[in-house]
Amino acid sequence: MKGSLTIFTAFGIPVKLHWTFVGILPYVVFLAYRADRLDTVPWLLGLFLLMFVSVTLHEYGHALTARVYGVTTKDIILSPIGGIARLTRLPEKPYQEFLIAAAGPFVNLVLGAALLIGWVAVGSFGGLRQVLLSFYNSGLVLDSFVELLALLVVLNVMLAVFNCLPAFPMDGGRMLRALLSIPFSRVLATRIASLLGQLTAGGMMLFGLYSQDYILVLIGFFIFYTAAAEFRGVVLEDRLRRMSVRDAMRTGFTLVQPNDTVGELSKYFADDGEDNFLVEDPEQPETLIGVVEDRAFYKALKKKANTLTVTELMLHEVQVVAPTDTLWEAFGKMQEHRTSILAVRDDTNELLGVVDLSGINYRLSKKGRRELAYAKARPLEGGVID
Repeated sequence: MKGSLTIFTAFGIPVKLHWTFVGILPYVVFLAYRADRLDTVPWLLGLFLLMFVSVTLHEYGHALTARVYGVTTKDIILSPIGGIARLTRLPEKPYQEFLIAAAGPFVNLVLGAALLIGWVAVGSFGGLRQVLLSFYNSGLVLDSFVELLALLVVLNVMLAVFNCLPAFPMDGGRMLRALLSIPFSRVLATRIASLLGQLTAGGMMLFGLYSQDYILVLIGFFIFYTAAAEFRGVVLEDRLRRMSVRDAMRTGFTLVQPNDTVGELSKYFADDGEDNFLVEDPEQPETLIGVVEDRAFYKALKKKANTLTVTELMLHEVQVVAPTDTLWEAFGKMQEHRTSILAVRDDTNELLGVVDLSGINYRLSKKGRRELAYAKARPLEGGVID
């Protein structure tokens, strides 16, 4: 994610801090100033930092449970309004998604229980109510380690309960989506869960405005926006799973040479609209040694660097898919390897064509879907759509 800094890596998963985290210190100072207790700033800062340790462990609960089911985690992003574990894909079965979603709140409940034991060891269990009432009446003010532990207990339990609200894409919403996926399709289940999530988010924003709790307004907005974005993502996945690489690949494509220039590539772009290219070894025809992606090609065009050669632009890793693979598998490979073009080879290793992002986008367009339906309804020579 742009604007984030990796602070450490554990279990092979990097944890990144979003740039908005710089606002924590001014916010803590503001809270202490409003309560006329600037001396409590170190305690409050400690409370916020320890809560983000809890949030990090919460996200690792999701990530490590996902790993059990073969789902990897790209990274964990921490921001002032919470954290997110970015999984590379959704789990295949509803019960897997349910357990992955439930793992985060479960971690917070375990932390809350452990902290409660620690609090009892250094404090007085009977004084918990007094500590919390004092904290509530005095504003966000802390004076001792005992109070800090007491609030960490309560905040971890609150974090678990809050995340279990059926507001997709929060953990409770994901658990709801998992349960709905049993009788319904994942698309319909996501639609229902996302609508409930947006209704809940709307209620959060209204209550936040009424109570002047603008952090709650921000969280509500984030939930509302993310619920809509995740629904679009599930719809996209469903469409891509229904189509094969054969449906979107181009059989008319250009194999370029390492010494070709940007000016020469521009001719293929003007004639055929190609903006992603496979690079072949000039001494061994159809032996691929790299790719030129649209990003590098357009950057060179913008700079009018027509004399740049393919060797200066190309990436040396070529990813391959089979014509029978789903477009979802091809799209996943593009994301995993950060590439815009894949070579398509059959079981005999014959180069049949290429599939790139522009081809996938075209097949997802209204015109592309209409042509695809027509193509599937008629016999095709060789089974290839040109």
